[in-house]
Amino acid sequence: MRRLVPLLAVLTSAILVPQASSAATGPPLGKKANAGAYGEGWGKPHPGRIYLGGVPSGLAYKIKWASWGSRMAYGRGWSPQYKPQGGYYRKSVRVQFRATNLGTCRGNSTNRYRRLLIRKQERPGGPWEPWHSWGLNLCAGNYWEPPVYTSCEVEIPDNEDSIIDRISYLDIDCATAATVIEANPWPNLAVESEESESHDYLHAGFQCSGYTSTIWDGEVETDERQASWSCINWQDGSYLAYRQR
Repeated sequence: MRRLVPLLAVLTSAILVPQASSAATGPPLGKKANAGAYGEGWGKPHPGRIYLGGVPSGLAYKIKWASWGSRMAYGRGWSPQYKPQGGYYRKSVRVQFRATNLGTCRGNSTNRYRRLLIRKQERPGGPWEPWHSWGLNLCAGNYWEPPVYTSCEVEIPDNEDSIIDRISYLDIDCATAATVIEANPWPNLAVESEESESHDYLHAGFQCSGYTSTIWDGEVETDERQASWSCINWQDGSYLAYRQR
């Protein structure tokens, strides 16, 4: 029996001594510098609260993450939401996140999520907004600093009424950009719309949102109109932007 005592003591000790928690482990979300003066959650692994540091709609809380550390992490939580007429709904809406683009930033060997996608319910219990970004380049010091885009010229089928230009993208190639642009069901939106319009379309995992506006020449408003489109792939975080005019 004497030989059992040390063994029992070791087993008991292993049970009673608290183990190091893994709650603070894993790749961080962007950099701490993304937080600015008032932001929260940036530069931390699987944050339960993320705040852009401005208006209430830039806050998400009670976030629960799955697959943190894998190629893409999935988060769910709650966030304040604007009312169309102004102000905020009394109840928060559900929010979903996708942290992606896992890799290192220049000058730092720490693996981190460098892109964050988000979508919210339009209203409490309502449908979902399109996916968009809360940071395309989280290696930057501030979440709103633009990444370095790759741009290209693509061959689009002849369209006598509309011109495609200002094509830029992240993590895709020109051929993929061309297929997404060709799939646009409003190829002449810029020239056919007389007032501000907005439209959405889906193609090959890309969720595209576009809006029309007047082209300005310096401080002078011209008669020309343009449609600006931004497309984000909710499956991997790749991005495309282009303009119709």
